[in-house]
Formats: sequence, structure tokens, C-alpha cells
Amino acid sequence: DDPGLHLWRGRVRQVRAEFVQAAADFDEAIRLDPRFAAAYASRGFTWVARKEFDKAVADYNEAIRLDPTFWGAYLARAELRRDRREYDEAVADLTEAIRLEPSYALAYISRGNMSSKRKEYDKAVADYTEAIRLDPTYWGAFLNRGNVWSEKKEYDKAVADYGEVIRIAPDNGVGYVARGNAWRAKQECDKAIADYNEAVRLDPNDASAYNNRGNAWSDKQEYDKSIADFDAAIRIDRDYVNPYRGRGLAWFEREEFDKAIADFDAAIKLDPAYIDAYIDRGTAWHEKQEYDKAVADYDEALRRDPNDAVAYYNRGNAWGEKHEPDKAIADFDAAIRIDPSNADAYLSRSAAWTEKEEFDKAVADLDEAIRLDPKDSVAYFNRGNVWSEKKEYDKAIADFTEAIRLDPADIDAYVDRGGVWGFKQEPDKAVADFTEAIRLDPNNAHAYHGRGLAWGDKQEYDKAIADYDAAIRLNPSVGTVFYHRGSAWYDVGEDGKALADFNEAVRLDPDDASAYTDRGWIWATAPDADLRDGKRAVESATRGCEIENWGMPGSICILAAALAEAGDFDAAVKRQEEAVAALPADDPRQEDFKAYLDLFRAGKPFHR
Repeated sequence: DDPGLHLWRGRVRQVRAEFVQAAADFDEAIRLDPRFAAAYASRGFTWVARKEFDKAVADYNEAIRLDPTFWGAYLARAELRRDRREYDEAVADLTEAIRLEPSYALAYISRGNMSSKRKEYDKAVADYTEAIRLDPTYWGAFLNRGNVWSEKKEYDKAVADYGEVIRIAPDNGVGYVARGNAWRAKQECDKAIADYNEAVRLDPNDASAYNNRGNAWSDKQEYDKSIADFDAAIRIDRDYVNPYRGRGLAWFEREEFDKAIADFDAAIKLDPAYIDAYIDRGTAWHEKQEYDKAVADYDEALRRDPNDAVAYYNRGNAWGEKHEPDKAIADFDAAIRIDPSNADAYLSRSAAWTEKEEFDKAVADLDEAIRLDPKDSVAYFNRGNVWSEKKEYDKAIADFTEAIRLDPADIDAYVDRGGVWGFKQEPDKAVADFTEAIRLDPNNAHAYHGRGLAWGDKQEYDKAIADYDAAIRLNPSVGTVFYHRGSAWYDVGEDGKALADFNEAVRLDPDDASAYTDRGWIWATAPDADLRDGKRAVESATRGCEIENWGMPGSICILAAALAEAGDFDAAVKRQEEAVAALPADDPRQEDFKAYLDLFRAGKPFHR
């Protein structure tokens, strides 16, 4: 018998996928010639096809032992070791195969693929370049090198390589899809779409071309077109997970969160290890204010990848919405540890510190956010608000001013700077800022409310009332605005209108102490006897004092006046003595407080 004939027949049977019969031929060839290295190598291929990998390795080893120059055996063993994730051993085999046969381009490509997988991109580029030198017509080498350039974010080089793929294989859509991806990474979406169009023309059943074109349409915020493309990709391949996620993101941008969640559900069902889909679904739950479900999805993402900075960051934001700042801070800490360059994580952690009233830590985080991204107007805006909480108003104004310089349409920055001007008792500047905010957004209730306060500081009460009217028309559910309008009515002598607004303020915000006490003051002291009501005055003023934990001398004075109006002068005197004692000796109200006390001791109420 001729072992060569058995080898030849075994290889024919391999091609015909008759692996059992092929193995029998290789066995016979080896029996006839136990030193026949090629027979061991060929039998190794058969073992791989039959998924008996240990036997395959043993045969490749034997082939190499018998013929250490058998470069094909090294190449085959490298591919098997790659599949078994024995990367160092695989690279060593490929290197030896290249040493033995330096003109075999595919060996360089295989080693380049290994280096790319290990993120050793410069080594990968070198191997693909050598493969191209050896065989300039092999478009796969250009494709793979282009992919590495994309990983290195050198997209112009990637575009050039993908162009070569298209030149060599103009009827193959893969080059167009790859180049489209590079154009998209360069934010040149129209060029990307043109390439995807050509890929679809060449192969109308290329689901990846539809999927990637859908992503480009989403980049252009043309979500109807993107959804149509994702639909097409799914219709072609219902098990293709990417278009479900892409379509979910498009629904998300259209604020159709239930549809988005349904698509993320589908993506997760197809690939339970798809971490991005858990994160995206968590974000959709967040937008629906279902924070527990959002946290659960971020938990799952982190269980699968404990080093996913985005999952920590998003979960931190969910904890923030649940007013659990300590948990939020822990997650932002983790996100920053993994990615110290994430300015948004510092920004969000500062909000948690602010909620805990640890303002110095909040400022430190905002300082770092600004260092990382000096053009982020939000960081300046947030730091301005922290300075305001610390009553460092000049610093607050400087930060709001910088926020406005970076984003001249930032309405909130004008509103909040206007508020700080009010704290600094510069009402003209406050009016100017609120007026600009109203110009930018004529439906901004906060701006009207703030300008009303500034007009009040200027004692221009009619203008203040007009602005409060506008704020209430735009948002009638804010009790504070009714309270301030009530105060303006009081200042112009309209006690009845003031009382009506204080009543509404209390209804909308049952914890507004000032509304209770000021309402009690009118019921106790109004010049119009028809408005006075001692019993209700006592009830209202008492509730205000309770909310304030009996810590405001002015409120206790109002309760004393209410008690006097109700005819309980002993209690009125006792409360007024408390108010006088609690008031600092140099407080300008001392004279009035003592005058009230004298009236109550004389058995007389105080009426304005």
C-alpha cells in the first residue's frame, strides 16, 4: 500500500466533509508510514472538524516533531490555539510559521488578527502591511488594516484602506459598509449613508448595511428613516441583535420609552450578555421615573462587567433621583476610578455633595469637571449655584456670567444670576437678567417670578403683581408665587387679595410657614374689621410657628397679636415677651415689639 494514496483520498474526503472516512485513511497512512508528518497534520484537521481538539493538538505536535520545518502544521496549530484562547502560544506558532515560510501572506494576516484582538494595534498594522506587500490584490488585508486604523481612531487611514477594498472588490458590499462606518466615526454622515446605500444596492439582503445606515440616520436625528432601516434589518435577520438596540435608541430619542424598552427587551432576549442593552434599558426606565427598575438593569450590567464606568455613572444618577446621595457618591467614585477623565461623573457627584450640604466637596468636584472640560457651561452654572448656597455671591455671579458666555441662550443662568443680584440687593441688575430670560423664553414662569421679586425690592409693586400674575398663569401650582403676590398685595394695602393668595399658598404648600403666619397677621391686625378673625389667626400663626420649630421671633410676635385679637391677653403677653427676648437687642424691630407688648399688657389688640 502507498501511504501517499491514503493521504490523497483522505484529503478528498475531508473536502466532501466525510470526516470519519477521512480519518480512517489518515490512520492507514500513518500505520504504513509512522513518520509521515503530513498524515498527522491532515488527521489533525479532521479532529478539529469533529471537535476533538485535544486529539488535533496531539497530531499537530507529532507532525512538528517529525518535521520541524513543516510550517503548515504550525499554522494549523496556531489557529486551534487561538480558538482555545491560548493567545501567546498561537502567536508563537504563527511567528515560527512565518520564519519558515516568510512569503505566505495569510500567516501575517492571522498574526495581525491575533495582535488586533489583543489590542496590540501597531503590531497588527505591521503584519497587515507585510501581507499587502506580499499580495497587493488580497482585499482582506486592507479590510483588516482599515479596522485597526479605526480602532486607533485614525479614520482617514481607515477610509483609504477601505477604498482599496472597494477598488479590488467593487461588487462586494463589505468595503462600502466598513468605509461607511469610518465616515460615520468622522461625523460625515452623508458620506456614510452614500456608502451604505451602495452596499444595499449590491446586496439588498445585507442586514448590517441597513443597521449601520439606520445608525447614521439617527446621528442626523432623522429617526423615521433610522427606524425604517432597523425594521428592514430585523426583517432580514430576526436574530440580529444590533438593530433592536439601534431602534430602541431611536425610540428613546423620540421619547417613546415603552417602545424603546420593548426593543431593549428583545435585544437582551437574543443576547443575555449584551451589557449595553441593559444600560440603555436602565436609561429608559430612568426617563420614565421608574428608578428601581433602572437600578436593577444597571446592577445586571455591573454583575456582568464590574468595570463598566457608564453603568456606575448611570446608576449613580438613579440613586440621585431617589435622593440617596451616599449611594450615588459611591457609584460616582467607582465611575471616576475606572475613568478619571469623565467630567460628567464629577459633575453628578457634585450634585450629590450639594444635596448633603457638603458644599466644599461639591465645589472641588466642579473645579475638576471644569478642568477636564473648560467649555462645559453646565459645570459653571452648577458651581454658581453652590457658591450661592455658600453665600459667596460674587463668585456665584462670576460663574453664571461664564456659563452665559459659553451658552448665551442658557435661560437658567440668567434666572439664577438674577436671583443672586437680588441677594446682593442690586434689583436693577436682577430685573435686567430676568428680562433677558423672558426674552429668550416668554413662557418661563421662574423668570416672571424672579422679576416680580426684584420689582418688589424696588417697591414697584404694580409691576411685581403683573409679573406674579404671569408666573401663575404659566404655572398655577407653585404656592410660593401666590405667597409673594399676597405679600405685594399687602404692601399696596389690599389685605383681602393678600389673604386670598395666602390661602392658596397654604393649600398648595401646607408646609409654607410664612404663608400661615402672614395670613394670621392679616386676620389679627387688618384695619377692616370684616377681615379680622382672632380664632383663625391663632390657628394659622400657631401652625406657622410649629413648622418653624418656634425659632422665629417675628412669627411668635404674630401669634401674640392673634391671641390678643382672640381676647387671650395673658397668653398674648407671654408670647410677646418670648418674642422680645428672642430678638437681638440691636434689632430695629425691638421698638415695635415692645410697643405691641405694652398694648397687650393694657388689654388691647393691635390693629394696623
